[in-house]
Amino acid sequence: MTGTTAPSPPTGAAPPPEPKSHHGWLAVLAIVLVLGLSAIAAAVISRGDDGKTQTSVPTGPTVQRNTTVNAAPTETVVKTVQAPPTTVQVQPQVTVQGDTGTTGP
Repeated sequence: MTGTTAPSPPTGAAPPPEPKSHHGWLAVLAIVLVLGLSAIAAAVISRGDDGKTQTSVPTGPTVQRNTTVNAAPTETVVKTVQAPPTTVQVQPQVTVQGDTGTTGP
């Protein structure tokens, strides 16, 4: 083996570095925030329900409104309509109106 050298690397430009995404932590933060708010909402909804079997009577004044609805009198209207003729007669002659000033396609 006489005078062999290692191959030289290509002289072209190096490939651009791949862009790094730093938005993954935003997604994680959003998920943690939604789970936290859900836990708070569940705690608020279930608060005060432990051990109660009856509902409490409100202590404030009670307002009651009675509404009476009177039905309107109904009228019966009968209209007589003549039956259409069983045959239709067409005029044998048709008059076509003259040019009205509009142009067609």
